[in-house]
Amino acid sequence: LAHVDSPSGVISKIASLSKPGGSVIVESTDSRHFVTHLVNFYDKVRGVLIPLKYSRNILSCAEVVEMFVKHGFTLSNIYRYSLPLPGVHRLFTDSVLYKMIRLTYGTATRNRNARMGNECIYHFRRKS
Repeated sequence: LAHVDSPSGVISKIASLSKPGGSVIVESTDSRHFVTHLVNFYDKVRGVLIPLKYSRNILSCAEVVEMFVKHGFTLSNIYRYSLPLPGVHRLFTDSVLYKMIRLTYGTATRNRNARMGNECIYHFRRKS
């Protein structure tokens, strides 16, 4: 949801397309998390040298849940994790980074260290 023009418009469209009892999985970045603040600071500093092409939506996890609830969904589960900090991808392969994330945060059914994660994958169910 961080990269769409209108998160509320996307959620409205998802609601119009989903059937009662259906599932929706979406991802967003928690704007209120300390890791997000670090990444935003990095982007601002970097933006002085290399202008950013666009800005991301600023949504907290609570705001995402609230928007889905307003459209008749309930939150079934949430998986929180963090991506590696900027520049780390130059030191490790994608497969090594994936393994590091899984080691730190576990799986969707056994999320560990969730408080450290600023990325959120939500599983919503449409009310019957």
